[in-house]
Amino acid sequence: IVEFRALVASGYYKGHYMMGMCYYYGHGVKVNDQRSLEYFQIASDHKHPTARYMVGLFLYKGIGCPKDLALAKKYIESAAKYG
Repeated sequence: IVEFRALVASGYYKGHYMMGMCYYYGHGVKVNDQRSLEYFQIASDHKHPTARYMVGLFLYKGIGCPKDLALAKKYIESAAKYG
């Protein structure tokens, strides 16, 4: 997790995706859905396809945020476009 935090501090968007995964699965940190979503969103803003899918999944299921099916669909479709 130290390496991923260093990547985040340097602004490398893939580091944000990895930190999102750490918070999602609880690797080296406590599970925190809202924090995970924040990290995925940052990576998604850089067109990271898997991060976009994860944001869509969170929105679809209401994980760490209110459900928003229309927005979830947009994120999942854009994940397919960039992936």
